[in-house]
Amino acid sequence: MNKNFFLFLLCLTGLSGFFPACAPEKTSIKASATLSSGSPFVSDTLYFGTSTPKGPVTAKQWDSFLASVVTPRFPDGLTVWDAKGQWKGKDGVVGKENTKVILLIHLDNPESSRAIQEIIDRYKEKFGQESVMKVRTPADVSF
Repeated sequence: MNKNFFLFLLCLTGLSGFFPACAPEKTSIKASATLSSGSPFVSDTLYFGTSTPKGPVTAKQWDSFLASVVTPRFPDGLTVWDAKGQWKGKDGVVGKENTKVILLIHLDNPESSRAIQEIIDRYKEKFGQESVMKVRTPADVSF
């Protein structure tokens, strides 16, 4: 009997768990990059509306906020880009505004979660915002 045919028969008969060549590839949504502590990475994307009761957040105000509030909490790096946002406010009116987006990849730990909440709270307080949207997802990171 041909060796490949024999392997094929074993796969068909349900013995594939014993033979790696027959086993389907397993995938996982868990973060694959970890440090020695075993803590997985997550990705937090924060959306900051720039329309305020006092007018739009200026480039100088944004740069100052980024330098004084965000960077000290995440000095290892981050990504920022401009976007156009749309949302329905508490008053039921759909609003549109320019938006700043920050992407942070970090360990999933209480310190990072606390730092992100501090960033959100400081922005809302400083610029009179109802909310800052946060989206958290597992991050499969490699360097």
